[in-house]
Amino acid sequence: MDIVEVARKFLLEKVNNMPDVLSHTERVRKYALFLAKKEHADEEMVEIAAILHDIGYCIEGFKDHSKNSVIIAKEFLGKFNLPKTEEIPSVINHHGKEPKSLEEKIIMDADALDRIGCLGFFRMMIHFYRDEKIVDTEKLIEKSKEIVEKSIKNLSTNSAKEIAKSKILNLNKFFETLNIQLEPNLNRLLE
Repeated sequence: MDIVEVARKFLLEKVNNMPDVLSHTERVRKYALFLAKKEHADEEMVEIAAILHDIGYCIEGFKDHSKNSVIIAKEFLGKFNLPKTEEIPSVINHHGKEPKSLEEKIIMDADALDRIGCLGFFRMMIHFYRDEKIVDTEKLIEKSKEIVEKSIKNLSTNSAKEIAKSKILNLNKFFETLNIQLEPNLNRLLE
């Protein structure tokens, strides 16, 4: 029995109607595996944690998703008699906490890397619009930029910081263009 494949099927059962969560999870999984290889971490543990890190969205959406992800992961992993299953929930529970283990750092960094870049920025805007009911364009941009900047600042591993460099350059170009197109600066564009 391949626990990684079982975890993927379990994720699909829980969040099949949430394509954004599924695609985000797949990107986080890919980043996490890459970082685990580069940083010499436990690849299987990291992959399972990446797959389950946002599964809590199936309960109440964004609200308490981190706590709910840990609860669901513990229940799911409790069915398996594997030594690592005890550690995976703490690896998942990285949201807003200082990571202790290398695997925690990798999951935190992989999640952050998905927020850094144009796609991550748009995902943040959608979140603030849909879940926080912010409708003012400039406020949406400001709040989303704050999250992206915090994600950059909190990167832990050297490998993640290296990946982030080109993403940050592209994002800065995007922000420059976006800033020009905002109403107060529109005249510069029209000159």
